[in-house]
Parts: sequence; structure tokens; C-alpha cells
Amino acid sequence: MEATVANILVIAALGLLITVTGGVAYLTAVDWRDRRRREQEQREQVPGRVRREQEQQEKSRGRNRRGKEQREKTPGRRAKKSE
Repeated sequence: MEATVANILVIAALGLLITVTGGVAYLTAVDWRDRRRREQEQREQVPGRVRREQEQQEKSRGRNRRGKEQREKTPGRRAKKSE
């Protein structure tokens, strides 16, 4: 009797685990697809010249297309600190 109840609980737990994992994967995929669609629509709404100007402004501010800070390029040799 106890083995049967334990087996049923294990099977139910595995079923719930699979169901929840599948749901999370589905929602993640839908969100990712929707985000890409929204970004594409935004790019299409901005005229080409304005978009190029915005990209140039972002580059001059040291940001890449996704808004993340770019690392400063340092020369091979660093200047020595004056004391």
C-alpha cells in the first residue's frame, strides 16, 4: 500500500515538473519572439536617415546598438603615472 502511494506521488511530481518546465519554456520562447517583432517594428518606423543619425549618436556616446557600454580601447602600452 505504501509503495503504491509513494509511486503515485512520484509520478504526479514528475508530471507537474514536466508541465511547469514546458510552460516556462513556452512563455520564454513567446516573449523572445514578441520582443524581436517589436524591435523590428520600431526599426521599420524610423526613416533610414534618422536611424543612421541615431546610430552615429550612440557610437559617439560610446554605446553599441543594444545600449550597452563599450569598453574603451587602450593602447598597447599604458602611460606611466607621474608622482
